[in-house]
Amino acid sequence: MATWAIGDVHGCLDKLRRLWAEIGPGPGDRVVFLGDMIDRGPDSRGVLSFVRGAGRHGVSVVALRGNHEQMCLDWHTTRNPAAWSMWRTNGGRDTLESYGVPVEGGVPLGDLPPDDIAFLASMPRLHQEGAVVFVHAGLRPGVPLERQDPDDLIWIRDAFYRNADQVPHRVVFGHTPFPEVYRSGRIVGIDTGAVYGGWLSRFGTLT
Repeated sequence: MATWAIGDVHGCLDKLRRLWAEIGPGPGDRVVFLGDMIDRGPDSRGVLSFVRGAGRHGVSVVALRGNHEQMCLDWHTTRNPAAWSMWRTNGGRDTLESYGVPVEGGVPLGDLPPDDIAFLASMPRLHQEGAVVFVHAGLRPGVPLERQDPDDLIWIRDAFYRNADQVPHRVVFGHTPFPEVYRSGRIVGIDTGAVYGGWLSRFGTLT
């Protein structure tokens, strides 16, 4: 059985389709999406539809929550202007446009469909298979896995990847874009800036 991880898609449906065809997951394989499937790119709606339907034909799919999914949920659950400002600044308007939701007077006049909101809310922040940990942003060095701060799992950057020698796990992560797949110690970063003109990267391992 093969396990694949896919980096930050950010609404780039065409790149996701090409990568999926390239890796060709089949029955018994698992695909872990590392979060940030939405925002900034042109087709967040299409990406979520693809991910939700990707488990057909015996493929096991794990969709992790990233900070962009969290910003969407923060706006949905609070309707706080500060939450909308944060999400809008980071590509939330692009996501709403992909759903045909208008924004007037600086405020959205609708929301994502309930099924997609429920899908975002169901996303875990971490997935572990044996010695490999899959997470959106990273881990806090020196903190046991079971005591990690949920916010660190989707937001941490430098304190994680600049201290790779202090991380006791094999970690595959996204969140921080690099010009190419990042490897340091036991950690592998596969956000290669798909939405910024880079490519959508993957990491594969046999389990």
